[in-house]
Amino acid sequence: MLVFVLTFVVMLAFQPLLKKYMQPPAAPAQQSPPAQTQPPATTAAVTPTPTPAVAAPATGATKQAASETETVIENDLYRITFTNRGAQVKSWILKKYDNDAQNGPLDLVNTAAAEKYGYPLSLWTYDESLRGKLSSVL
Repeated sequence: MLVFVLTFVVMLAFQPLLKKYMQPPAAPAQQSPPAQTQPPATTAAVTPTPTPAVAAPATGATKQAASETETVIENDLYRITFTNRGAQVKSWILKKYDNDAQNGPLDLVNTAAAEKYGYPLSLWTYDESLRGKLSSVL
């Protein structure tokens, strides 16, 4: 208890010294907004309505794989199988843990649940059509 009280007192005592001798951090350079010119005023005041921002379609080239491939990352503790279909994990096996139900190493990906609810690391959205697109794209 004494250590906490002494630490608190030291922190309070050094606050004025730190403020006096430490330089404040440099503020980031702020850019001023460009000056906007207004057209000459007319007799009838009309307020312009804001136009909604429309996202322009991407003009860059998209890349898509020709076929589904699997990438395996393995060491002496685990073996992870990734697929390029939706960037998902198909299998995540822990080598040092045994699964009594399967008589082998423990697989963290339950295939029955993954087919119903989605594989690990898959993207999920409320829009079902978009979710289907994301999980099936190569």
